[in-house]
Amino acid sequence: MTRWWRSHSVRVRLTLSYLGAMVVMLGVYAFAVYGFVSRSASESLDQQLRRDFGWASASVYVGDDGVFTLTEQVDLIRQEDAAWVQVWTADARTLLFRNSEALRRPIPDSQRLAVTV
Repeated sequence: MTRWWRSHSVRVRLTLSYLGAMVVMLGVYAFAVYGFVSRSASESLDQQLRRDFGWASASVYVGDDGVFTLTEQVDLIRQEDAAWVQVWTADARTLLFRNSEALRRPIPDSQRLAVTV
């Protein structure tokens, strides 16, 4: 390698050195940006899922006989952060509950999706 390196002009050696340094720096930068964005997106998704789960669990009451009933849910979250909720029977034949967000933004294939889950 030393012989090959010395056989080229100073211009070629500097260009290759700068190119190598730039590749390393861009790699470090890309890794840092990916780590930051990935962590930020993951934390944001976790927070949204926790809010949605809290809303859904506060909307359900389990009676002494083990029957689940829906309670009147006071909307404690902002309208743009509202959870989208539809509750289907186990065989996905009957829609039991749909909140206002699901009425406002319907998903055409939601019944088919309920069967696959």
